[in-house]
Amino acid sequence: MIDPTWEGTVRFYELYWGTWLSYAFLALMWERALFTALAEWKYVLITLLAASAFLINHYFQHAPFYLWLLNGYTLFFIGMYYLIGVHGQPSTVLWKIGAVFSAVVFTIAFILLENISRYLVHQGVHEFWIMLCASFGFAAVILWRGLRRRTALREIGFLFGARERKSRRAIGIIAFEAFAKLRRQIVDRIELRARRMPDNMSGLIAHIHPSGPILENGRENTAGNFRILRSAKSACRAKMVWRCLRGCFMPGG
Repeated sequence: MIDPTWEGTVRFYELYWGTWLSYAFLALMWERALFTALAEWKYVLITLLAASAFLINHYFQHAPFYLWLLNGYTLFFIGMYYLIGVHGQPSTVLWKIGAVFSAVVFTIAFILLENISRYLVHQGVHEFWIMLCASFGFAAVILWRGLRRRTALREIGFLFGARERKSRRAIGIIAFEAFAKLRRQIVDRIELRARRMPDNMSGLIAHIHPSGPILENGRENTAGNFRILRSAKSACRAKMVWRCLRGCFMPGG
């Protein structure tokens, strides 16, 4: 059993009021002062651990072992704060020392924010209004962090979309370079073949049959010469094809 005489003066409305403000303070401190954004669940867990000190201050504030309990929980909180937020961060030792010290700053801020509600109640404001304003405050913080996360996801999506567009552009450049290389190879072959072929029919016949017309018993072999002429016409048509291809791949060439 917990002795009722150990109970302190800390009330639940103080915890309720200070929690949402402390959560916002913690997120802004890490992102604006320490320039490091933690995962949202880490902010939630750190705030929960800090708010759990309410159990000690409310139920054991006048207990004979209160200071031992409070100091022990303080060391536990700082250790968990380090493991949750600081450990594993790719930063310098000096930055990590400052980040651990921010746990003390956060604790002091939590206490001061709680005392704002106590001050208002002592000035005559009913605690109901404190609780009501805190409820709207929780809703505002949830909307703020939710919209921020959506914006971050949209930025990440845009980044990945930019990378995808960049990859497509790179693939297009590679494909264009490959096509240009193939085009150069085809043009070179066309030029080489065209240079080897004469331009006129007699030259084509001489190119196909360098020794002249085929003779048989001192007379021209008509059938043989006809084959030569047919070969020359085929070669002429081939040369026209080469020139057409060269015109396609080398406009103006």
